[in-house]
Amino acid sequence: MANDNFRQVAEDFGIFDVGFSGFPYTWCNNFTSPHSTRARLDRGLASKDWSDEFPDARLLHLSSNTSDHLPLLLIKGIRRQGIKRDKPRFRFESNWCLYKETTEVVRAAWQKQHLDDPGRNLFMRIQNSRLGLLQWKREVLGNVQNKIESKQTSLDKLNQVLSPTDLKFRLLS
Repeated sequence: MANDNFRQVAEDFGIFDVGFSGFPYTWCNNFTSPHSTRARLDRGLASKDWSDEFPDARLLHLSSNTSDHLPLLLIKGIRRQGIKRDKPRFRFESNWCLYKETTEVVRAAWQKQHLDDPGRNLFMRIQNSRLGLLQWKREVLGNVQNKIESKQTSLDKLNQVLSPTDLKFRLLS
């Protein structure tokens, strides 16, 4: 009866279950079989407007060994109205692998234990790797784009000063 009332209210307000990825249940009574009970008690609900705004949204059932409920993670996807991000997206550059320090930065981040929850632990290790690599990049490489632009400007000035004949002669000698 309570489930029917809930469904009716959701329908009246135009909200619906967004679905999920992951383990099919979100709650367990923590008893061993055959007395174990599992159910999908926790859900994500959305309106049509919200769903239209975030069509790529996904709800994930994560794992937990500290609660009888699984944590839910909502990944809302890309906002369609083109709102800019506060900070640029992190991108690992393949040339960083040429530096021995990057391996140590990542190794240090992955050796830290954060919590007993494996999902949170994984998230924190990735986050610490990102932060450590960004700090390493600032300290060791500096602003690469500015350095490239500066070198390009110097090269342009040199090309203006030297004639093509001078440049050809200098390259051959």
